[in-house]
Amino acid sequence: MNHIFKALIILSCLVILSTNSLASTSNKLIDLKIEITGVPNTTGALEIIVMNSETQFSGDATEYLVIRKAAQLGKNRFLIPQLPAGEYAIVVYHDENNNRELDENWRGIPQEAFGFSGNHTRLLEDPSFSDMRVKVNASENRIQINLIRMD
Repeated sequence: MNHIFKALIILSCLVILSTNSLASTSNKLIDLKIEITGVPNTTGALEIIVMNSETQFSGDATEYLVIRKAAQLGKNRFLIPQLPAGEYAIVVYHDENNNRELDENWRGIPQEAFGFSGNHTRLLEDPSFSDMRVKVNASENRIQINLIRMD
């Protein structure tokens, strides 16, 4: 009986240690570096929208994170510090008139430059969360998003 009790204590300790180990790997915080290219001018701001679920992507929940910074011609670099490791979809647009929305013409065609993580390029269809999904972890902590204009 004494051996069974010792074995149960050892087994319990192993379970606790393995649970703590799994929790520590899933809670890692990553500094994500984003490079945005194709910014056509310095008017207005770049808006970066970070989503970590299909629900956020479909508009049924608030975005995970929204960042606005003054636009710089050409390349723009951003750092998102302390982002939990995981999968994200990122949308960027150049809000030239600072109205906090991607302006479209009467046919629904964007009139400001925009881009997606994964650099989704099938422009005649809306991307899905899985089209834009990027993994963020210790070895995958840089992404590049190329802005395009359709007007």
